[in-house]
Amino acid sequence: MKNSFLIKGFIFLSLTGFINAAFIDLGTHGDVLPIKEKSLMESLYERYLKYVDVNKLNDDLKDAFERSMVVSSNIGHCEKTLQRVYEPTQIITEDIIVPIANKRLFKKGEQYNVLKENNIFFQNYMLFIDANSKTQLKLANQLKHRALVFVVNGNINNLKPFGIDPQVPFEKDLKDAFKLECTPSIYSQQEFQFNVFEYKTEDLGKEDE
Repeated sequence: MKNSFLIKGFIFLSLTGFINAAFIDLGTHGDVLPIKEKSLMESLYERYLKYVDVNKLNDDLKDAFERSMVVSSNIGHCEKTLQRVYEPTQIITEDIIVPIANKRLFKKGEQYNVLKENNIFFQNYMLFIDANSKTQLKLANQLKHRALVFVVNGNINNLKPFGIDPQVPFEKDLKDAFKLECTPSIYSQQEFQFNVFEYKTEDLGKEDE
């Protein structure tokens, strides 16, 4: 029923401009009587239903929405449990000059630490998971009050039963920025670098438990 009203509303918005342009208000002459015949919108909607399979349209919209909730990447599960350090530092490939003032901010060959130069500090952990893994979902549930959860692979809807909303959809730029290698991984900032904890899923628990 709700979808039918949405479709009617869409048709109404599409036709409003045409109707307003085609008719001029000539005022009221004589008595105004109630219209017993079908309204223009009802007639148009009936014609619309002859050419459109509403049930199929609803199913297609539902399928499209479900697909939009699925994240996919080439990041796999961690093969072993370990800790490493990641410092988000880049080498400047060319001089960075401020326009007009012609002031050089960074010289070619210098190191640029994103956290330090932009005064960034993450107070929460950052947890990267595969939302199709029951074990990794349990880890996310344990850390949900202390970590920002990013979905690398899997269906985002799998987080709903745990009351978790991912901060942002996982994107390639995000993977490159953190040099993410596998899931699940926990990033904890220490001054201008990250302590990265990678866990082999089997070390956290069995998938069928």
